[in-house]
Amino acid sequence: MSEELEINLSELFTIIKRRIKLVIIVTIFCIIISALATIFLIDKKYQSTARVLPKPQVTDGLVDYTQINANNSLVKNYVELIKGSTVLDQVDANLGLNSGFASSVISVSNQTNTQIITVSARTTNPELSQKIVEEAVNVFIVQIRDTLGIENIAIVDSAKVATSAVSPSLKLNLVIGTVIGLFISLGYIFINFILDTRIHNKEEAENYLGIPVLGIVPDFEK
Repeated sequence: MSEELEINLSELFTIIKRRIKLVIIVTIFCIIISALATIFLIDKKYQSTARVLPKPQVTDGLVDYTQINANNSLVKNYVELIKGSTVLDQVDANLGLNSGFASSVISVSNQTNTQIITVSARTTNPELSQKIVEEAVNVFIVQIRDTLGIENIAIVDSAKVATSAVSPSLKLNLVIGTVIGLFISLGYIFINFILDTRIHNKEEAENYLGIPVLGIVPDFEK
């Protein structure tokens, strides 16, 4: 059984070599389609990011470590507050956006082992992405100041207008197009190989019929 499988694989590789032009043509076609779709059909997305940090209180030149520990426990709450409807609905209203738009494009996270909170927005308009992030941070700072009396939130990095798109990735889509092209072409060859029940040579005829071949009619066209 293992010998028969080895012969079949050998034949399959031979067929692939013989039809390598098909593989190349189909792969190049898929790469071109991926490139055209990336450049002309898929909307470019621009991301703007700001970072904020709860500052520890300093008294007489000394850092209040109790405040640092309190800030650590509050960071997750701050993240949820920024992502909440109270802040983002106000962002939509202030910028004249459709209800729920800010929440669909904004992301908030806490950098590992830090108190830094990262606020990002990704839209098809670089200026809009910057405005959404800036407004979300400002609304958040105002709300916790007015409702909780917290005034120690510092903006570490302000949101800036992106000069280049973060998606789609042309390189990634070209790789995907290459994989799809290889999958389609090789899959087509493999299926044809599996479904091909014809007898191609005398060895296959002897194995199939169980009797020796007495003669072969030559192919004069060759």
